[in-house]
Amino acid sequence: MLSLTIICTWAAIASGFPLSSFYPFGQSVNDSLMDKSDDNYSAPIFLPSSVKFFGSFYQSLQVHTNGYLFFKNYSGLDFSPALLPIRGSAFVAPYWADIDTRGTGNVSYRITQDPKLLQRARDDSSSRASPLWLFIATWNHVGYFDKKADKTNTFQCVLFTNGAQSHVLFLYADGLIQWTAARSIDLNALAGVNAGDGVNYAIVPESLNISIINVSSTTNVGVGGMWLFRIDTAGCITYFGPEDWSAPNITVQPGIVSTSLDSNVTLLCQVTGCGSSITWYKDNVVVSTGQYLLISKVKPSNRGLYMCRAVNIYGYVSWGEASITIQGLHQYSAQIIFNTSVASDIAMKFRMFLEGQSLLNNTARIVFANISYQGAMVDVLITLAVNSSSTYAYNVVTRDLYDLLLLAFQTVQISAAALQIQRFDGCPPLLTAGTSTLQWPESEIGTIRTLSSCIQRRCGGSYSSGAQWEPIVITCSSFTPNDLSTAVSILESLLSDSLSNPEVANFLLQNVDKLLQIDPNTIYELNVGARLLNILNFYSNNAIINQTTVFAGRTFAIQLEDVDVINGVQCFSGKNFSVDLDSVDLALAGNRSIDKGSIRSSSTENTTASVFVTSQCSNTGSSNGASQYRLTFYTFIQNTLFQSRVQDKNGFKLGSIIISVGGNATALADSLLLSFQVTKAAEKASNISAVQWITNSVDGSNMYPGGVWSTEGIRTTRKANNTVTAVVQLWSKVRSNKKTVKVFQGNFGILLDLNPGGVDCPAADILSAIGIIVSLITLLFFLITYLSSSRLRTSEHGLVLINMGIALLCLYAVFMLASYSTPVPALCGTGAAFVHYFMLVYFMWTGVEAVILFIKLVIVFSSDIRHLALKLGLVAWLVPFLVVIISVGAGHNYYINQNYCRPSWLPFYVGLILPFLAIYVFNWTMFSIIMVSLCRHWAKLRQARQQRKAARDPPPKSGSDFTLRHVVNSAGLALILGLGWGFGLAASSNDISALACTLQFLFSVFVSCQGVLILLFHGVRSKDVRTVWASWLHWLSAFNIYQ
Repeated sequence: MLSLTIICTWAAIASGFPLSSFYPFGQSVNDSLMDKSDDNYSAPIFLPSSVKFFGSFYQSLQVHTNGYLFFKNYSGLDFSPALLPIRGSAFVAPYWADIDTRGTGNVSYRITQDPKLLQRARDDSSSRASPLWLFIATWNHVGYFDKKADKTNTFQCVLFTNGAQSHVLFLYADGLIQWTAARSIDLNALAGVNAGDGVNYAIVPESLNISIINVSSTTNVGVGGMWLFRIDTAGCITYFGPEDWSAPNITVQPGIVSTSLDSNVTLLCQVTGCGSSITWYKDNVVVSTGQYLLISKVKPSNRGLYMCRAVNIYGYVSWGEASITIQGLHQYSAQIIFNTSVASDIAMKFRMFLEGQSLLNNTARIVFANISYQGAMVDVLITLAVNSSSTYAYNVVTRDLYDLLLLAFQTVQISAAALQIQRFDGCPPLLTAGTSTLQWPESEIGTIRTLSSCIQRRCGGSYSSGAQWEPIVITCSSFTPNDLSTAVSILESLLSDSLSNPEVANFLLQNVDKLLQIDPNTIYELNVGARLLNILNFYSNNAIINQTTVFAGRTFAIQLEDVDVINGVQCFSGKNFSVDLDSVDLALAGNRSIDKGSIRSSSTENTTASVFVTSQCSNTGSSNGASQYRLTFYTFIQNTLFQSRVQDKNGFKLGSIIISVGGNATALADSLLLSFQVTKAAEKASNISAVQWITNSVDGSNMYPGGVWSTEGIRTTRKANNTVTAVVQLWSKVRSNKKTVKVFQGNFGILLDLNPGGVDCPAADILSAIGIIVSLITLLFFLITYLSSSRLRTSEHGLVLINMGIALLCLYAVFMLASYSTPVPALCGTGAAFVHYFMLVYFMWTGVEAVILFIKLVIVFSSDIRHLALKLGLVAWLVPFLVVIISVGAGHNYYINQNYCRPSWLPFYVGLILPFLAIYVFNWTMFSIIMVSLCRHWAKLRQARQQRKAARDPPPKSGSDFTLRHVVNSAGLALILGLGWGFGLAASSNDISALACTLQFLFSVFVSCQGVLILLFHGVRSKDVRTVWASWLHWLSAFNIYQ
């Protein structure tokens, strides 16, 4: 029961309630008039039906001149109001004061069932049902004691009920509440209701205060001068506003109490909510009612988990976090198996020996030992009292108890075959095995332990049945690396239990689903994606199920189905798995849950993704009898577990949800039919392919750490209406007539090529093609020139230029071939490897040229080094071959890009960019040293000329002009070639996609002039080359003359 002064909101309103809006009263409506008197009341007035007043039913009431209606026991109510509550008197008081009608005014009342007035009362109270009748009492212009008429009050009380709900309405006429007390010694007027039980009551604010005179401008229902209360149910008094009742709400919760033996404990459960009844439970058993639970002289049996539960007709609420523990009291259970049956006298001796024994260095004693036995099986519940200042580890207590029990066996002369001891009223220490071991410390019942900030476990159970650890709860909304690793370890530790326990399985899957909702980058960086996928695969392939099982979470769904195998024959009758989502946009789909209703056994026009296993039967080769094979289907909304950073960097994006099929069946069809509805991002994709997530190639020859999306074994068959279908080659056959026996799990999706390198720059593409063709022609002409002249081709300079020209010519040729090979992965990979090789060869020959110039001009100067050039040339052709072989061996998929056939990732950065930079820096170092050496040599020559000029000697011939021209030509070509191919490689990279077109134009310009520049630098400017061309012209002229 609640003691409430007022459970409502109220406000002062500027305008009051007009007298003309009162419910009709007076002789014109046949009201009964009370005699003019002081301190008088009417005879009992019998009502048409009983009225419910705080849980009690009354058939009649009486009207008192002093401003109230009473149901029972008028005695005790004086002419002057009193403080509430008042025990024994049940009444309703619109304005309790010392009223005297002998001077002025009157009191009238009546019962009415006028339909219009019934409807008005229903509207005023917002009731769900019309009242059955109204009782209207009006105090019209009443004066005060003693026959005073200078000030008067006018107010009205309307009581009504619909049989179940009872209400009372107080109306106060605007400006007509003029006095509050008859005498100065009297208390001011009071407005309110009193249940008579000494507990339940309500008063209008400012009652018993001089300011109650303003009651005509206050309200609890938004209308000045109107107050409304619901009065049918005990424990709740409130105004009847827009919502009359509400479910209970616990405002003061009972807590955790740790006390000593024989002490007194009080638990409080304070509740709001109309008509709420409170019940107390101990260990789920009812022990008391009411808001207070009193326990005197606490005993061990009073320990436990307590819950208060409040109920009314609109709902209920519970609070179950209360408990009572006794300081220094612990219980341990011992399970003993004796070699012989235990008689009652032995059990008695055993108990008497244990009780009173001391242990733990005399800081603890056994206060009680409860023994139950059946045959040779004995259970002993030991209650141990430990000094409050003493603390001992769990293993120390159990060790001492073990030694004490062994001594008890000797005393009663009985031997035990097995003995096990553990904590009974608390959870023992527990290790959770997984990738990392988790330790849960010894805990009291009701204690919640937290590991890694958000991994929680509660010690549950009860003091009567024993404690036990409850399932682990993962409460993180965001994860630190340690939290995430710990959470995954917990899930791994639950795998074995999840196979046969549906509750553990559901907990496992729900928490995997929760982990998949965190940032995918966190999953990838902490390398836990593969572990989570292994958890799902292990559970799916090994869980014990009785029928088709479906789990639908926020990020993924699983369907497990067992197929019967009878007499060695296994049949699949066209298995289909599909998912229908209301959005195929992964950004939207990731914000919703996969409803079980969206997982179907047949495809619809709204199907987002589906996989179909064709119908067939096969002989499994099993022995006679019945067995089962597992078929599993997954769908993942996001690619959290399937992230390939290589493909992400190359501009690939998953364009669908992921579906998976697998199991331990060998009778699946040789192929699967996949269907995907792709995302809106597909509109910008240059290529769309069905792919499978693999960590190694089918033949096992290549490994992909972390996994990649691959088209291996998949043929994309149709792309229309945002739907992509594909056929997957599922099983491989060996040469014998038997199929390969293995557990299969394939994860499939649609990969969109969103490579920014695929930006449409047609002008740059055309210019690149023209430039390469021009370079090919000029290089071919240049090589013919040098090869046709024995003088040019036999010089070390000519040898270098011929090899550089051949390498560059081959590079142009394979580059053109690779540019148009992207639709054929094998051809694309081969072209990319050759581009890699000839590019390195060309770079190596620029380095050979720099070395030869350095040796010739700096170290020896003008020495013949032709044989050295041949040796260096062999290195220039062989070393790139070894680099490319190693790069291809590291992963041939790195050479396949659906926009550019060139190496990517490690082969690109380590196998190409790094050698290019090393050679480029080396060349410019050589050129710098050469130029410094030449400058010094020219300085000496100038000095020598000046000396000869003074001596009038003729100057000697010098090859300085040719040497300088040679060095400048080589350095210029190195600069232009390096810039040109640097722009080309950058244009095909994702990292600077915004400059893709600009870089392609620069590449085209530099590449188109390379062949021309080589011909210009080492052809047009060379006297020997011009001599060859002159001989050709002379020959052509002679030929024309001859013709």
